[in-house]
Amino acid sequence: MDHVLRTTTSATQASDWALVLTAASITHRVDERDGQFLLVVDEADVAAATRALDGFDEEGAPEQQPAAPDQGWSPLGVLCAIGLFAMLLVTGPRAGGSVWFTAGSASADQIVHGAWWRAVTARVTAPDAARILVGMCDDQPGQPLAPTIRHPAAAIRLAGR
Repeated sequence: MDHVLRTTTSATQASDWALVLTAASITHRVDERDGQFLLVVDEADVAAATRALDGFDEEGAPEQQPAAPDQGWSPLGVLCAIGLFAMLLVTGPRAGGSVWFTAGSASADQIVHGAWWRAVTARVTAPDAARILVGMCDDQPGQPLAPTIRHPAAAIRLAGR
C-alpha cells in the first residue's frame, strides 16, 4: 500500500526529495495533483524514507549567522570628510582649472588604454565643498546617481551635475 510522505507546491523541492530517496535506494514516486507534488513511498519504507529526508533537511538547513555587533558611532565618516576638505584646499575647485582635476578626470578612452586609476580618482575627486557635504548626506554613497530622490541632499546632488 502507498503512503504519501510529503507534499509541496515546489517541483524543485519534490525533485530534491526524490533524489534523496533514490540515493538511499528507497522506491518512491512523485505524483502531481491540483498543483501539489506528492512524494509517495511504500508503507514498508516509510521509516527509512523519513530518516533519509530528515537527515537531508538537517543538512540543508540554512546556517543562522549571528547578528553583526553594533559598534556604535564611528568617526570614520567625519575623518573622511576632513580628508576630502583638506584635499580640496590643495587642489582648489574644479572651476579653477586645477591640474589635479585634469589628471584625475574619468576618460573612457584613457581608462580602456591603461589608465585604470581614473575610474577611482574621478569618483573621489570632489569639485567643491557643496559636493563633499552632499556626498556625506547621500543615502547611497558611491553611486553615481540615486534612482530616486529620497531627501533634499539628493536633489542638490542631481542639480549640481
